[in-house]
Amino acid sequence: MAKYYMNYANLNGGFTGDALRALTGMPVSNFMTNQMSAKDILAEIKEGNQKKYVMTATCENQQFGLVAGHSYTILDVNMMPNE
Repeated sequence: MAKYYMNYANLNGGFTGDALRALTGMPVSNFMTNQMSAKDILAEIKEGNQKKYVMTATCENQQFGLVAGHSYTILDVNMMPNE
């Protein structure tokens, strides 16, 4: 990405998908989860996990101890039983 933006100093934020595309050359998909149901989000994540896709999630608002404006790598998916 630094080469694309001419140097490292010009890197400031951006989209995780752009970086993954630049690093791997593989296609990427983005989902606007605020426009999806919780069931649909979970289905997408479970499918990506089964296919061993590289997955990330970006947090727009600080919640659950996650920092707003940061992206996180999804390493695995586990379902917790309902209590």
